[in-house]
Amino acid sequence: MQAVANPHPGIKKLRFAAHRFDSSQQPLSRCILFFPALLGTLAQIVRVRTSNTAEHKAACAFFNWLDTEKALQAALLADAGEEHLKLMRLLDYEGFPPGDPSYQIGAFVHRIKSLFGVGGGQAEALDFSYAAHMVSILKHPIMLPGAEVRVVGSEGGLPDALLALGSGPNTLVVWV
Repeated sequence: MQAVANPHPGIKKLRFAAHRFDSSQQPLSRCILFFPALLGTLAQIVRVRTSNTAEHKAACAFFNWLDTEKALQAALLADAGEEHLKLMRLLDYEGFPPGDPSYQIGAFVHRIKSLFGVGGGQAEALDFSYAAHMVSILKHPIMLPGAEVRVVGSEGGLPDALLALGSGPNTLVVWV
């Protein structure tokens, strides 16, 4: 793992305002897109900051919390959030006809069900989207710093149980 992660020129902010959904969606999606850089930055914080600082403690807590399933779930949550954000922007548009939002809401529900494979169909989330990007990242093991050696991802690919988006506790199907 490289010691220094160069910031991407497109990332301007990772701020969060609880009253605005898009302000939580943008940092999450950026963290998924630049996941290796995020881990590299946190690893550098762990190495450089002394152990009694809040930054060091927060980075260690994140590494202790993180596992492969949580990384994939965060990507799935980014996918769901992106679809929700598209719907909210459409409904918030002043030129949107107020009499018939049911078609757009129905299309949103259809896209979400297709994304997560609800109703017996093939989940599309692993074919494209943030989840597909995360799966491609997790195909290569990433060692996490800390008191014990931990690895996120797997050289042989992710376990089938983790990739079974249509059922089980590893999914956001209950959200749908």
